[in-house]
Amino acid sequence: MKLLRGVRDRDESEAGNEADRIAADWVARLDRLGGEEADHPDLMRWLEADVRNRGAFARAQALWLVLDSGRGLGSGVAANDEPDRRPLLTRRAAFAGVAASAVAVTAGFLLGGLPEQAEAKTFSTGIGEIKRVRLDDGSVMVLDTASRVETRIGAQRREARLIAGGAWFEVAPGAGPPFVALSNELWIGGDGAAFEFRLLPRPEVLVSRGELSLRRRSDPGKSEYRLKSGAKAIVEASGHVEIEELSSKSVSRLLEWREGGIMLDGETVAHAAGIFNRYNHSKLIVADPELAGQPLVGRFEANRPQDFAEAVALSFDAEVRQEGDTIRIVPREK
Repeated sequence: MKLLRGVRDRDESEAGNEADRIAADWVARLDRLGGEEADHPDLMRWLEADVRNRGAFARAQALWLVLDSGRGLGSGVAANDEPDRRPLLTRRAAFAGVAASAVAVTAGFLLGGLPEQAEAKTFSTGIGEIKRVRLDDGSVMVLDTASRVETRIGAQRREARLIAGGAWFEVAPGAGPPFVALSNELWIGGDGAAFEFRLLPRPEVLVSRGELSLRRRSDPGKSEYRLKSGAKAIVEASGHVEIEELSSKSVSRLLEWREGGIMLDGETVAHAAGIFNRYNHSKLIVADPELAGQPLVGRFEANRPQDFAEAVALSFDAEVRQEGDTIRIVPREK
């Protein structure tokens, strides 16, 4: 009997090691692709095949976040907020060395549970700063520039209230009561979902994985909208909720800000300048209507408005004039 148990333990251990290896490969792959394949059929089948696979994947995600430092865009960001530039192989190899620690941390969380009283915690970012936060229930929150969120995570409720700016949430499934994101206008519920929620220029919700429910808090009829992966909901000033379906490529493009980038695909120069102005103290001004309306395609670093201005000038026969913290893009004089 002892021999049989030993064989079984060894087999289970080997199976667990294999699951951890596969999970690490998937997490690294998703990290490289910005989450584009989060709903990949092969990944879904592997997760559904065995509960141990889901546990291994959760541990791998948690460990990857520990190894991946937060990113800052502005000059005022602390040095330890710089992106982790270690080779991918180094981070992947680290999974093997600390797998036991990850299991212990996960087990400790499950045994300890969430606190009975949900303590209010406030997280914020300045202009040009992006902050990644792991919440008490294991959920992940990434704050965009100039944003503020108040969270209350406990045994009775899991709540994140968006006060300013925008944030992306990856909700830990089954970690307690239903997870709810709020603003003065909206109520959003989605256990296990991943979504972006922002307030300006108007309330918007973008679902990057899973499903969630959305309600306008001021709606007396409490109409509920079900949003699936790829759905983008925009709340108009009239209260009307406009919903459009986006491709996974478009979703990834809109979430490029999490990596410090601005990805354009047909947006106008004026629209792009407005995005850059959110991330920088230096402000772009494009006064000429014809130049402002020109469409753009390409990726730019959010903290480099000067590079963007020079690219526009080169593309549309314009010139750049810097006046203190103002960067003007004007048609070239003929």
